[in-house]
Amino acid sequence: MEQVDWQQLERMGVTPEALGDLGVKRLLNGNESAVLTLKTVFEGIEFETPACIRLTKNPDGTLRNNIECCKRYPELDTPYFNVEFTPEVKQNLLEKGNAGCVVELELVEGVREPCLVSLNLKTNQLHHVPVSEITVPREVNGIGLSDEQMKSIASGEPVLVENMWSEKKKRHYDARLQYNVCKGGFDYDFKGIVRKQEQSRSQGQSQPQERKLVIPARLKGEDLTEE
Repeated sequence: MEQVDWQQLERMGVTPEALGDLGVKRLLNGNESAVLTLKTVFEGIEFETPACIRLTKNPDGTLRNNIECCKRYPELDTPYFNVEFTPEVKQNLLEKGNAGCVVELELVEGVREPCLVSLNLKTNQLHHVPVSEITVPREVNGIGLSDEQMKSIASGEPVLVENMWSEKKKRHYDARLQYNVCKGGFDYDFKGIVRKQEQSRSQGQSQPQERKLVIPARLKGEDLTEE
C-alpha cells in the first residue's frame, strides 16, 4: 500500500475507499482495475474520462500508476504498426480479445517482427509483445506442458490443458489456455468443455452410493396393486 502513489490517484478522484477492499486488492496483485471515472484539469478546464489503472514497476523498483483511457470503439481497420489485420484476426480480437496467431508488426521502420496482439476489451486499446520476449512456463497449475503445447501457446493459439488443479476449489479442471498480452498471462476458456468423470478417487474419499427406487406397498392410505 505504501508504495502506491495515492496522491496522484486522489487528484484524479480515486481513493482506496472508492476502490473498496476488492479493488485495492486487485491493484496490489498486479491486476487491472475496473473501469473508473478519472477527473483531471487541463489548462483550467475540467475533464472526465473512463479509464483503467494498473500498477507497473519502474526500472528502480518503484511503482507507477499506469493509466489506460477507454476508446469508444477499437480501431481495427486502421493499420497497426504499418500492418493491416486480416478479417480472421479482427474477428478473433473482437470475440476473444486475442489475435489467435502471430502477427508480423513493423516495430522498427523497415523491419517486421513476430508478435502477439491482444485487445483490452474494457478499454478497446490494442497491446502487443514480441514473441521473443514471451516466456511460457513448463508447468501450469500442477500440469506439465508438452513442447508442442508450449509452441502453440507462444504462437498465440488456444491450447487445451486437462487435469489442472484448483487449490481454491480443491478439484481438477480442464480449460483452453491462450496468452493474453494485456494480462501478461493466460486467458482460461471453459466454454464447450465437458470434463470426464474421474475414474479413480483420492484415498479416503467415499464412493457415491447407488440410488435405488423404492415403491411402497401402501401409499396415502391405499394399497397398490402389482400392476
